[in-house]
Amino acid sequence: MELAAMRAVPFLRNLPESALEGLGSRLRAVEREAGAVLFHAGEPADTMYFVESGELEALLDLDGEPLARLGPGSFVGEIALLIDQPRSATVRVAATARLWELSRSDLDGLLDRHPLLALELSRELSRRLVATSLRVASAPAVQCTGVHGDPVALARVLDAAEPGRIALAVLPGATVPASVPDSVLVVDATAVDAEGATALAREGVPGRGRLLLLLPPTPSPVTTRVLGLCEYAVAVGAVPPWLEQDGRPRRVLRCDGSRPSLERVSRWIRGRAIGLALSSGGSKAVAHVGVLRVLREMGIEIDALAGTSGGAVVGAGYACGLGEEELVARLRELARSLQLRHGDFNLLPRSALLKGARLRHLFDTQCGGRSFADTTIPLWLVASDLATGREVVIDRGPLADGVRASMSMPVFFNPWPRDGRLLIDGAVVNPLPASVLRDAGIRRIIGSNVAGQESRLEPGPSGRIPHVLQIVSRMINSMEREMLKVQVPLVDVMIRPQVNIGYAFDFGRIGEFIAEGVRAARAGAGDALARLAS
Repeated sequence: MELAAMRAVPFLRNLPESALEGLGSRLRAVEREAGAVLFHAGEPADTMYFVESGELEALLDLDGEPLARLGPGSFVGEIALLIDQPRSATVRVAATARLWELSRSDLDGLLDRHPLLALELSRELSRRLVATSLRVASAPAVQCTGVHGDPVALARVLDAAEPGRIALAVLPGATVPASVPDSVLVVDATAVDAEGATALAREGVPGRGRLLLLLPPTPSPVTTRVLGLCEYAVAVGAVPPWLEQDGRPRRVLRCDGSRPSLERVSRWIRGRAIGLALSSGGSKAVAHVGVLRVLREMGIEIDALAGTSGGAVVGAGYACGLGEEELVARLRELARSLQLRHGDFNLLPRSALLKGARLRHLFDTQCGGRSFADTTIPLWLVASDLATGREVVIDRGPLADGVRASMSMPVFFNPWPRDGRLLIDGAVVNPLPASVLRDAGIRRIIGSNVAGQESRLEPGPSGRIPHVLQIVSRMINSMEREMLKVQVPLVDVMIRPQVNIGYAFDFGRIGEFIAEGVRAARAGAGDALARLAS
């Protein structure tokens, strides 16, 4: 295995060259076709594997749903070797894979000779443990959803997807609806007290796996109790302020009553929603447009979006319902505005070269003055608090403020003020916001990731050193690579366009970037996306 390939494995990246050479000399290349079983649960363990290409899936049994998917840069089988126990899961090849095999005896020898390998391995296992704890647990047998507004159309869509499983309970203060499908069981709970409503929400209705609770127009002690037990609250029509004041704003689903909106909410409620995490990466994020093209072609509906920095720009446009041509036109307009001759320079650049107020105005114009509440698809954008260094997830207020804050690249743009905080580029804390989608309740996540890739950083003519934007871009790339280690395990299907640029705002080859996004989605993740689509 070549050193460059080993450096692509996250937990090997920081090892000294001597350790990598020792590891490389002990690895054995193997290839397995799709459908082949690498090992079965309960078998004795004597090898571990690194994935160079293809995809593996871990299962409790061959007939069950995958517990996890492992793509290039992953490794598997190490836990059974380290604790000397039988395999805990079955691993099957999902897409023809090229693997590197390491035996137990070789691993023991390497750990003795290179203690840093043991340290990096323990760190990687800790990251996996954290990632596993962040994954959304399987839904309970009875799922409870609060509904504000007319529930009839939503009940019909859910009943069509899950015939005979839907019950609708009408809480005190709400009106029993007319024209509910006969197969939807309507429970008149208008006379129950808070305790009775709580018991109903917890226990459900016998024989019905899903319970809709029709909420009254105004809050009451009953709504306060039952909303705490609901996985989601759906607002059909306008969202009343009190529905978002129970500490769970990310679990309120907006529905405008249209068929696409009803289908989207139905997928959320049934645990079938698909989220798309769009990474940072400056102008490299243009490749996300190519990824979106392939998802459209494959009929994959995106039900939630989370974006950071450049991914925030693309995500905001898509969440507003822009088609590819209009989205590309706006990216070209953004590219022109980022040329230095159009910048609003700080006369005394104390915080950054540019104020970025013109950029915020451009975003507001492109978004048509929309707020997060106006998007077609739920959207979350990530920035970083300059004072604390903590992640800030933005999901309300003007879209332009969220995008501008998320892409406040240090040195280049002033930090952006919002809610009493100064915000900078989200790439320094969460370049691929898969965790944001997991926190929102999304169980199936696609990642489009152009973050953390090496950029060209070569001396100019006559040995001139790179300019400040190239240097800052390289620094952010390094930070992104570290932050990605936590996010990558949360993604079910990873798409990795390979885009090389000189610095963060190098928009010279927009067409090539989009084509690379298309290529990566079709070739690198096509099989996994096809399974997701079906």
